[in-house]
Amino acid sequence: MSGDAVAVTRHPQVLWAQRMDCVFVTIALSDVKDELIDIKPNSFHFKGCVDVPSRVEYEVGLDFYAEVDPEKAVRQSGDRVITYCIKKAEPAAWPQLLKDSKKQPWLKTDFNRWKDLDESDSDGEGGFGGFGGSNGGDFQNMLNMMGGNKDFEDDDGNDADADSDDEELPDLDDAVKPEGEAKETK
Repeated sequence: MSGDAVAVTRHPQVLWAQRMDCVFVTIALSDVKDELIDIKPNSFHFKGCVDVPSRVEYEVGLDFYAEVDPEKAVRQSGDRVITYCIKKAEPAAWPQLLKDSKKQPWLKTDFNRWKDLDESDSDGEGGFGGFGGSNGGDFQNMLNMMGGNKDFEDDDGNDADADSDDEELPDLDDAVKPEGEAKETK
């Protein structure tokens, strides 16, 4: 043996979400070193390493469901993730991220970035929307949609859902014989 540590290559966790005009690809790694990215019209390739506690290399290749425009990819780096907003060549909803429909254990839906395709695409933050903006924190609207203004008081006096905990408990003295032995139950 040469004494050099052999680097282990692993798949990073990848999250994805889409809008009609772009797709978000998030690599869930922090403190990435030696990052290499190659975005082509039909594919995305990431390679990088993390040195905590020992050097581990991460690599992933994605063959996209449809074509993207690599020239219009935007990178945003956070504390623990690297996110790419990549423009689609043709605005359309993709049924999946990858050309192959086989489930990959390292690929997950990014529900924090997901937006239903029938919602407005204008989030005013260049695709990297959050809770800000004119509609981002409208919890009253969300409650109204979920029936949050409904009066949950029972007006008809129906106690069909009464809790059984409201009934009286049996006396504990009846459950134990005077000698300290348990009472037989049927």
